[in-house]
Formats: sequence, C-alpha cells, structure tokens
Amino acid sequence: MSFIVSSALAGRLAPSRRPSGPRASVPLIRVSALALMAGALPWLPATAMAQQAATDGKPTAVALPAIDVDREFAVGGMSAPSADGHLSSQAIADRRTATPDTAALLSGLPGVSLYGAGGISSLPVLRGLADDRVLTLVNNVPVAASCPNHMNPALSYIAPGDVGAIDVLAGVTPVSRGGDNIGGTIAVTTPEPQFVGEGRGMAVHGDVSTAFRSVNNGTTVGGHLSVATDRYVVGYAGSWSRGDDYARGGDGKDVNSTLFETQTHTLSLAARVGEDGVLEVRGGVQYTPYEGFANQRMDMTDNRGTSVDAHYKAGFAWGSLDATAYWQHVRHAMNFLEDKGGSDGGGMPMNTRSNATGYTVKADIPLSAADTLRLGSEFHHYALDDWWPPVGGMMAMMMGPNTFHTINGGTRDRLGTFVEWERTWGGGWSSLAGLRNDTVWTNTGTVSGYNTSYAANAAAFNARDRARSDANVDATAELRYAIDDQATVDLGYARKSRSPNLYERYAWSTGNMASSMITWNGDGNYYVGNPDLKPEVANTVSASFSWHAAPPADGAAAPPAWEIRLTPHYSYIEDYISQRLLAPVVSNGVPFAKVMFANRDARTYGVDLSGQATVWRDADHGAIGISGVLGWVRGQTVSDEDGLYHMMPLNGRIALDHTLGGWHGAVEVQMVDAKTQVERLLREPTTPGYTLVNLRGSYTWGDVRVDFAIENLMDKAYALPLGGIDYGDWRAAKYATPLGSVPGPGRSFNAGLTVKF
Repeated sequence: MSFIVSSALAGRLAPSRRPSGPRASVPLIRVSALALMAGALPWLPATAMAQQAATDGKPTAVALPAIDVDREFAVGGMSAPSADGHLSSQAIADRRTATPDTAALLSGLPGVSLYGAGGISSLPVLRGLADDRVLTLVNNVPVAASCPNHMNPALSYIAPGDVGAIDVLAGVTPVSRGGDNIGGTIAVTTPEPQFVGEGRGMAVHGDVSTAFRSVNNGTTVGGHLSVATDRYVVGYAGSWSRGDDYARGGDGKDVNSTLFETQTHTLSLAARVGEDGVLEVRGGVQYTPYEGFANQRMDMTDNRGTSVDAHYKAGFAWGSLDATAYWQHVRHAMNFLEDKGGSDGGGMPMNTRSNATGYTVKADIPLSAADTLRLGSEFHHYALDDWWPPVGGMMAMMMGPNTFHTINGGTRDRLGTFVEWERTWGGGWSSLAGLRNDTVWTNTGTVSGYNTSYAANAAAFNARDRARSDANVDATAELRYAIDDQATVDLGYARKSRSPNLYERYAWSTGNMASSMITWNGDGNYYVGNPDLKPEVANTVSASFSWHAAPPADGAAAPPAWEIRLTPHYSYIEDYISQRLLAPVVSNGVPFAKVMFANRDARTYGVDLSGQATVWRDADHGAIGISGVLGWVRGQTVSDEDGLYHMMPLNGRIALDHTLGGWHGAVEVQMVDAKTQVERLLREPTTPGYTLVNLRGSYTWGDVRVDFAIENLMDKAYALPLGGIDYGDWRAAKYATPLGSVPGPGRSFNAGLTVKF
C-alpha cells in the first residue's frame, strides 16, 4: 500500500493559529497560489461529455467483473463522478484543488456521505454505515484507524494528488472484495507504473502542482517524478498541505479547532518479472504535526505513519495471480491545541502505537468461456498500545502519578478465505456467487489507571478472560439480466459480518474522564467497552434498474448519451453494535450520556437515484452535459426505533457541465433537507436544510493546467448534518455559549496550477 511517506516538511502557521507546545514546524517548501485567482474568467456551465459505449446493438450477457450489483456503470467518459461509484483520474483531478482531504473526493457519488470535521480526516458513510463498518483498501492493503477517536482514518494517509482511481462498492459486494465489514468497500489505487517500450531507452516524467483555498488560507504543494525503462520504473510522490481554522458561512467567523498540517511521501520501485508479471515495492511515511477536531474533546498533536508493501501480479496459462504483502507502523498523539486551551502546561497527553502486517493472495481461474473461478486468502495482524502519561501540576491528583493504560498489548488477528464463481449464462443473464470465512481473534493485556481511584475498575477487567474468537461467514449471490441494449436489472443478496474493534471490546474504564476520551461519533458522549460484544451480521438485499442510451444502429455519430440508475436497498443487521445507557452526565450545564457498547438489532433502508446525459454536442461550441444524484436513507434500532447516528437526510446534487477544447467548467447545486431523524440516546443534534452553489473550471494548455473554483458561492450559513457537536467553539467560549452543531465552511475562492514534464 502506498501509505505514503513523510519527513519534516511543514508550513509555519500564522501566530494566531500556531499550535501550543513544541510541535510548530519550519517550512522547507512554501508556495502561494494567490496570483492564480487573477486568472478566474467569467463562468460557463460545465463538464465533460459522455461517450456512448460501443456494442453491437443486440442484447448480450453482461459479466460481473468483481463488482457488486449496486455498483453502477457509467455511460462513459464523463469527468464528473460517474454513476457507478467510480472516480477516474480525470474526475479526481477536477476535484483535488478544492480539498486536501482524500475522503472528500467521494462527495457526490451515489449513497456516499461524509463526517469527521478534521481537515484531512473525513470518514465516508455508505448508505448509513461508516467507519470500521466500511472496509478501506489502499493498493489492496486494509487500513484501520489507530486512535480512540478515530482521528487518523485510512484515507488520511494518502493525498488526493497521489490517487489514481477510487472504487466504491456499497451494500451487496463480492466476497472477493474483502471481509470483516457490513457497509461495503472503498478501494483506492495509485497510478500503475508506466514502462517504456522495449529498446526505447529511458524516460523521465513528472509534475508539480500547487493549490490555494481562501476559506482557511489553505495551501497544498505536491509533485511526482518517475524514471522508467522497459524493465524498471522508479517513482516518487510527495504532498504537503496546511490550513488555518476555516471561516463559516454567513458571518465569516472562524470555526475553532479546524486547522491542520500534513505531508506524505512515497518511494516506489516496479520491475517486470518474466513475460507477464509486475512486482512493485513501495515505502512511505506520513507526518501530521497537528490537526484540530471541532467535534472532539481532543486534538491530534502528532501522527507519524510508516509503511512498506510489495504487490505482484501476473498472468499464467491457467489464469492470473494478484498478491500483496505489507507492514505498517503508526505513532499517534492527542492533546489540546490552542483553540481548546493549549497543552503548554501539560494538558492531557494521550498516545497510541500500532503495528500491522499481513498478506492478500487472489487467483482468477477461467474454467470455460462462460465460467470464472476466484480463490483467495488474506491474513491481517494488528497490534495496539494506548497509554496516557501522567500529568503534573494542578491536575496531578486526577491524572497521576501513574500511566493510564487503555489498551495494553491489544491484538486483533484475522484470517480470511473465499471462493467465488462468476458465470455468463447467455440470453442476457449472468451471475456471481461467493462464500467467505473470516476468523477473528482479539485479546489484550492487563490494564491500570492513573491512581487508586481506578483500581477496582481495572481489577475487575484484569480478572476476566479477555480472549475472544469469532468465526464469521459471508455469502453473496447476484443476478444480472440485460433486458435489451438499453435496460439492465440487477438483483442481489449478501450476508456480511464484522467483529468489534479493540476499543469497542476493551475500553475498560467507567470513570467520566476516561470514558469521555472514547468516541468517534463527534457527539461528546462517554463510552465504555464491552468484552462480550458479538459480531455484527448484516443481511442485505438490493435491486438496481438501469436505463441508458441505445447505440446507433448504423454506426453513425453517436446521439446525445444518457443514463439513469435507480437502486433501492434494505439491510437487517443482527447484533448491530449500538449502546445502552449507564448513566446521564452533565458537563458544564449540558446533558450527555455515559453508555456501554451493546448489541441491538437494527435496520437501514433507502434509495439512490443517479443520472447523466449529454444534452448538446457541437464541434464549434463544445459539449454540454447534465448530471444528478439523489439519496435517501433511514436507520433505526428494531426494539425502540431510535435513530442511528450519522444518517444523511434527503439530499441531492445537480450539475451542468461544459467542455470545449482545453476548457472544462461546471455549475453545481447541492440541496440537503433538514435533519430531524436523529439518535435520541446520544442526543444527536438536528440541523436545518440548505442549498449550496459551487462553480468550478479548468483550462489546459499542453502540459500546463489551471484550476479555479468558488465553493459556497452565496456564502450560505449552514450546519453540517453529520458533523456532530461544535465542541471546539463551545470550549473556546469557555462553555458560555450554547452547544450547537458544527458550522459548514463559507465562501471559498480556490485556485490550482499543475505543470507536467
């Protein structure tokens, strides 16, 4: 995996935004893109035209190439996010100027929403299921957050500019695309190594880029370099980003605890092996010296990730082989940045250290012209230590004199195997069926608290058997029928399982202070682990109906292309990891809940509608396209119909695109309904509805590309529906103001420049 490399490149914050303590860093690279704003031209409607997929005009069987029935397919060629849950390199290039957060690139894909409130650490939600319920793969490597507040999720380790493509598979997903999840899979890949032709010597390619965002005075600098022959490719990818607290819409006041700085670097070596094999080895480091979290009690004050992985793929007479081996190490620290009072006096340091090693091996074996067999094995070892050093001074009696051990020698090992059969039946019918087993073992060592006030709690935890093993079975069955050359129906069922993470099982302290440090909902509540949690088991059914333009019968120039996709879905989740109330807690006059993780049955259901069309195509005036996405999802516990946290209200996007020569522009309108269906136990905040308008454009001259955009054109004031509580502003006001929802960013003028060589 390209878990991407970092050393100490960093930008200097303005004095009013500098994190307290020793973390402030000295820049080696600092580039401003303000001058690019002068190039912003009057806006045209925007983006890319769809191209008609070529077929012979007759109904044919449609094979299911390792995708789920919910994965939709594009008419083809549009640079806006396609309706199929796929982001191409072109779509990524169009969006990366707006954000240094790779997860944010997924905005606008059917069934996808985001939460997090960290500048580079958004967590994707797939049809109401998020975080560890979604498997995230970076170059085939599974990555988990190593933080009790999940501040360092998988996609925070790779910069948007280093991504080659992203695939999102929600709901009914093939067993070959990973286990130990119930929500789906997000697969991120870096660009494939590009060898030169035999006998053509050596080629050097690369690019440098920069971007600026006015809403938070944000800057990004990145670059790539590759040296290739017909047998080897050596590559480097690097990126550095920083931003101050962003300005909210309306009054323009800063939203406290939203500042950040990060950098990533990767070195890679690819080599041809034999006639049809490629071996690629990557090594990377990532360094984030600080990142504020508006909806958390803590901030991230240091994060360092190091990784090495090797990926081999090859074709043989019997089929193809794809294998990956990897190692990852993370050091992570939390405390308070300036907005939350600073940590110069010690604050409350919290540290984690994790190591992960493993492999994945997959083989595709064609059995006949109509049948393909897939076999695979995976192993993932994860080790975690979470400890809180004692604090001196006035807080020593509460947080001292000993070290607090939250997770001491925790382990989570998973061994998975699968078999999958794909068949084309003829007459427009095709199918995919798979079976998978994932055995998960978890354990942790003995723990201890700051002082004797934690002794009874720790002794009870230490006295019990903490080892757990889960034998999880997944199954998928999918059926596709191509009615004719314009309509396709997909039906699918999946049983998917996920075992609890280490914090859900082993966060042992019931004390108010310690339990308030365990949360990834951004809700300010107090969480206690439960060693007796069972794995979640989701039974999901879905159907997808697709209509798209017919190919021209006479081979003439294609008419305007179009596609519409409708996907209803339903999941019944046995033993969903929810919460049960231990006690109400009042903090600075505001009620919260102390809860223990507990299994409860739940259900989610909803519908995704997406479509796109080229409405005009002319040699002199270019192509005009329109695209749109509409999503609705509900989630609730079965016993009392309480809402599930982070369910996106009814929302939609519509974009008008224009392409002419090197010009590409878009006008996008995003509409979100009021959030009134909330989780009552955790006091999830409601939010009003809103509408945002965004303008984007780019122009390419040969190897030079200029991007410019205005996000939130009308400077609309709004609250993030999945943002949780605005703890950062509440803490900065010394709890004197009401505790509300996290405000969304205001108007931002963005600009970017990329030069290839």
